[in-house]
Amino acid sequence: MRKGAASGDRRALPAFWALTPTPFPFHPQPSVPILQRFDPNGLPAVDFAGCVNCVRRSCAPKHGPSMPDGAGRREVVSHRDSQNEACKRLEYQTMALRFASTVFAAFLGSTVLASAADVTGPYDPAPQAPMPATVDYGGDDFVFELGIKGLVEPDFLGSDDYRIVPAAIFSVEYLNLPGIGSFGGPDGLGFSIGPSFNYIGERTSNDYPVLNGLDDVDATYEAGIKVSYEWEYAEVYGAVRYAFGGAEGVVGDAGANLIARPTDYLTFKLGPTVSFASESYMDDYFSVSPAESIASGGRFGTYDAGGGFKSVGVAASARYEFYTDWFLNADASWDKLVGDAADSPIVEAGDDDQYTFSLGISKRFSLDLF
Repeated sequence: MRKGAASGDRRALPAFWALTPTPFPFHPQPSVPILQRFDPNGLPAVDFAGCVNCVRRSCAPKHGPSMPDGAGRREVVSHRDSQNEACKRLEYQTMALRFASTVFAAFLGSTVLASAADVTGPYDPAPQAPMPATVDYGGDDFVFELGIKGLVEPDFLGSDDYRIVPAAIFSVEYLNLPGIGSFGGPDGLGFSIGPSFNYIGERTSNDYPVLNGLDDVDATYEAGIKVSYEWEYAEVYGAVRYAFGGAEGVVGDAGANLIARPTDYLTFKLGPTVSFASESYMDDYFSVSPAESIASGGRFGTYDAGGGFKSVGVAASARYEFYTDWFLNADASWDKLVGDAADSPIVEAGDDDQYTFSLGISKRFSLDLF
């Protein structure tokens, strides 16, 4: 046996190790010795690994109750009244770590369970975008838009000069007639029917010197009906109105549009248009009587306009819902007078190309009528 070795199969420990029995909280054997390290000055320094070993398993089978003396060794067998502060700190840290781990695991488990409770179907790696909500009219029978716009238009039919005037915006989105049926809807698709209105300002020779000698025409009011059928990317429409006031007769227009909807709030339309009018209507605006021809000094020859097609052209519109039920509307059109309207001396003195542009704001309203 080497010098300083313990009896039996025990081997000597280094000089700076000693076996010290230390009470330990929750230790299976409160008074079992554990390894304690001493620094070169002979002061005790707790070995943390040894402490952990002592906490996790019994120290007695590993270290034994005592060790024989040897070179550079000494055995300390005494029970301390207070625990070693380093071991206490180590144990408290271990307990705190275990407690934090338990709390975190419980929190994570509850979160996962709560999330799982919200699952209503299998996971879809590429879900479709949500569909916009459909407008619910509830018990409303009449849904319409009313607004105002600024309009740039010819001074009169056939003029080459333009003016800016205020104008009204009015359109019907939905109409429910008990016993008959409903027309229109929130998406605008399908068959729709509604009123059609138009207004033409007065024409006076005092305001327009080019018309000197011609009779004045008072403001004309037009009221009628409009029908349309709209698909996702196209529409067709037609309107017929009765004119009264300055001019009398029947007038109407028809057209078709291609439709683009970049977003749920923005709509563009573009397509051809055609208009027509009865003989009496055309006579009031485009004919020149013998008396008028003389009064104009011969600048306008006698002319008798008949009914039929009045113009052909192209119309475009843009509509943006910038706030709930509030819309910004822009419209532009080009119409070329044709037929008897284009051959009129009044149009020949002006221009058969007629342009209009408008920009306005409107709001949707709902009424429960029945």
